Amino acid sequence: RDVERSRGLGDVYKRQVYVCATVAHCANDLICKGVRPSLVSYSIGLGTDLNDSECEKLIHLLQLECSRKNIEILNAHTYNSSETAITMTMTGRRVELKPLFGRTLDIIQTKPLGAAQSDSGAKKWLCKDHFAIANSIAKYGYQCSTDVSGFGLLGHLAIASRAYHLAIELQASSMLVDEGFHCAFDEFGPSCSAIENARFFSEYVNFDGSNLEALAYGLFQGETNGPLIIFVDPLQTHE
Repeated sequence: RDVERSRGLGDVYKRQVYVCATVAHCANDLICKGVRPSLVSYSIGLGTDLNDSECEKLIHLLQLECSRKNIEILNAHTYNSSETAITMTMTGRRVELKPLFGRTLDIIQTKPLGAAQSDSGAKKWLCKDHFAIANSIAKYGYQCSTDVSGFGLLGHLAIASRAYHLAIELQASSMLVDEGFHCAFDEFGPSCSAIENARFFSEYVNFDGSNLEALAYGLFQGETNGPLIIFVDPLQTHE
């Protein structure tokens, strides 16, 4: 279940991005755990800044996006709101991901971090969903696979390491980071979510003198429709 909010949805492009990113963002939680979303219930808070025509177009876009993804709509309703908000609950049939049993695993990052922070990245990655690789994740993925959303990369990996008793090692040279990632932080500084995530999860992270420390707040930055982090057997990484 997730809630995404936006303003200025009278603009056609913003409306399309908002709907596509919302559906993909909500689906990520399931896909990374071996579930292909097939059913959804949602509610749409229609903001006061939208006229009747814009409200109708927003509702139609959401119906169309679910249809494109072969997600059946079980229930839907709208309500008046001070700002536009979409709340979605998705379900699907689960495939058991592979158990760990003390294995050494590779980590696959499906797309760059920080794409939503820059104009170029948002246009290229914000609507990019993971439905096309859902079957591969279900086939090759391990229990500890996760999406990167509200807690940022390091926050979600800290949770996985605690839950599955893992030691996770990252190398800056192997990470995918959007080209506008640094510019956004230089201009606006860390967000509230990055600061709070860093405060809460830092005790589980050891930078050990690496150059990842320079990216620290960015790696704690919450993501909208961010990458999936898929743990796989090294023998199956290429496949």
